[in-house]
Amino acid sequence: MSRSHVRGPAGPQLPAQPQPSVYADEKTVVLIGSTGAGKSTLCNFILGIDSTKQGLHPFAAGGGHFGAGVTTQVLDDFATSDALVRRFANVPVPLPAKLTVIDTPGFGDSNYTDEQFRYEMAKSFVDLATQSKNGIHGIIVAVNGSTMARFDNQSRAAVAFYSDVLDDFWGHSMFVMTNMDPDVSHVLRSQYPSMADVALSNYQDRQRYFGEFPAILSSEYKIAPPPVVPFSNALGLQQPGIATIMQALKAKTTHFTSSFLNNVRIMYNERGYQEAVQYVIERIGSRISQLFRERRM
Repeated sequence: MSRSHVRGPAGPQLPAQPQPSVYADEKTVVLIGSTGAGKSTLCNFILGIDSTKQGLHPFAAGGGHFGAGVTTQVLDDFATSDALVRRFANVPVPLPAKLTVIDTPGFGDSNYTDEQFRYEMAKSFVDLATQSKNGIHGIIVAVNGSTMARFDNQSRAAVAFYSDVLDDFWGHSMFVMTNMDPDVSHVLRSQYPSMADVALSNYQDRQRYFGEFPAILSSEYKIAPPPVVPFSNALGLQQPGIATIMQALKAKTTHFTSSFLNNVRIMYNERGYQEAVQYVIERIGSRISQLFRERRM
């Protein structure tokens, strides 16, 4: 494929010097997971927004609805915002100065043909490439910890797909098990004893599966057990899970740049959005179709 370049002035050219970041501490995080895994709520909490109390869902437009594309929220001066400092008052975690969370589409929608699925996934990769031009510091995989869903076929297909496409996926990934809500059986015991027994059984089952999950991942993907963090949709920002996530993000001093995303970004810069979409389809369209079949099994 021919490429056109603007010819510079004659004479020796000095190499381009890296520009210092405006922010001393920037983090870019990619969030993946199946539809219904609670990605939107998790995004809100990572950004310091307790949507269970405020009713705010800045990611609701993109989370869980295929075709909405990649949703990005950038929170500047994350460590110095008075409101966020108050909300995180009980969490002794130095937060990033700038945090970008890139929420990728879920995989639960079934009203798409194979061709439509390829096109929507290709668009999300173009968005991902343009939003992560400074590299990816962390990948958070949201897994539904409820007794009904857990690490389902959709989640497995998503992990297999992204670990194939993104370089060093396992070196920068963290699994967050959502819906790990506390035991409320004692609250229900006096008035609703039958519900209390069910609630206690579900709580114990979630805790048991959470303890087994790192070994499940290690065995299934032949890797060292990755970090697994519990997250409760019912608790506030001071829950231990949020502090653990923020500490892990803060500790990510390195980032990776996927060679595939770099190529997508070059195509976007030189040829435009639609050409970049076609590039993705040409390069990994067959793998996307495989994902389309796997997610429905």
